[in-house]
Amino acid sequence: TDDKRIVLFGAASSENRRKGFHCLLNAWSAMPRETVRGVMFGGGEAPSLGSDQAEIRHLGFISDAEKLRLVYSAADLFVLPSLEDNLPQTGMEAMSCGTPVVAFAAGGFPDYVRPGETGSLAPTGDSKALAREICHLLEHPERRHRMGIRARQMMAEEYSQPIESARYVDFFRSIVPA
Repeated sequence: TDDKRIVLFGAASSENRRKGFHCLLNAWSAMPRETVRGVMFGGGEAPSLGSDQAEIRHLGFISDAEKLRLVYSAADLFVLPSLEDNLPQTGMEAMSCGTPVVAFAAGGFPDYVRPGETGSLAPTGDSKALAREICHLLEHPERRHRMGIRARQMMAEEYSQPIESARYVDFFRSIVPA
């Protein structure tokens, strides 16, 4: 075992351009090979990278909830490079496991990726800014740890099943006459 920092990415298909894996790969050249390891899960292939780049290991699809929880929990941060999305489950799952998220400021990400609190945001499609945000959090373990604690707390306080269910009930009551 080594002490490399783990940067996690997951999507049903890394080849789906809107998931932004190509943007993460553009940012990847800024990751220090000696101290960072990428891990991805889901569909697609592990990229072929030069020997001067940090490796990216591919775990394939993970259908076992406990194994997925362990993968999220083992990561130092989770990257959501989607160019468009709503509230992707992967980011919320990572935060529920205490792992902060670095994402593009696209779609619904700013609803739960709160800069300086639960993670970091980069301008959508800006791979250099994404790399800066990833590197900044990797270089500040205490800050990353605090963000992970806050991310988990926020998920429990704002996105738990009872809270989400009550929001749906309130919404439906507001649009359906009594």
